[in-house]
Amino acid sequence: MDKLEKIEARRMILSWKDRWTLTTQQLLEVESRQFQSELHAKIDQISFWDALFSGRYLRNTIQPLFTAWCHTKAKELRAAAEQDLQSVVARAIPEEDLAPSLDAHSSKGTLLDVATAAISTGVAAATIPAVVAFSTASVSVGGLLGFLGVTTTVLVTRNIVAGLIVLAILFLVALLRFKSIKRNARSRLKAKVDKQIIKKVHFSKKEQSLAMGMTKMLESTADSLIRELRHG
Repeated sequence: MDKLEKIEARRMILSWKDRWTLTTQQLLEVESRQFQSELHAKIDQISFWDALFSGRYLRNTIQPLFTAWCHTKAKELRAAAEQDLQSVVARAIPEEDLAPSLDAHSSKGTLLDVATAAISTGVAAATIPAVVAFSTASVSVGGLLGFLGVTTTVLVTRNIVAGLIVLAILFLVALLRFKSIKRNARSRLKAKVDKQIIKKVHFSKKEQSLAMGMTKMLESTADSLIRELRHG
């Protein structure tokens, strides 16, 4: 290969690297948004039990989906870039494991929701004796029995109804608190997924994302081919 051919080959290799660096970023931008929507839909189906243990749900349910998606995208992008590279030089891209894993942490917010709901329920339960006492009156019976000093305790219907209404309200508040556990868990999980997609798929200052790994692989392959040209 003469000097002009090497220059042209080098130009084509650099063009390939730049083209696929941009293509990788664009494809991951579009497809990660679709994947993000799919994960959000999955999180919307979370059960109350999973909401209580959102960290475990993140590890056992969301993590495998995230990892599988990253492996698939890395494989697809590498294969497409390699196929395009074959038209430039007969060289395969070295295969690497580029799929990151999702960070999973237990949520303090979930514990706070559970505590709040438990407190609400506890308030309702603790109020029952007071309501019964409030709804009970000691009434002296007239006539002969009254003369004999006999008394009886009767339930005043009006007070019972008032007490039951108070209980119903308290239990309703407790129920709403428990429902808020799912709602808040969903919001937190979605926020975590959104943050992790940016960090693991697109860019992170502390670790290598999928896009960064692909860019590094493209640059490494191009540099290796150019060195071969230089010494060939």
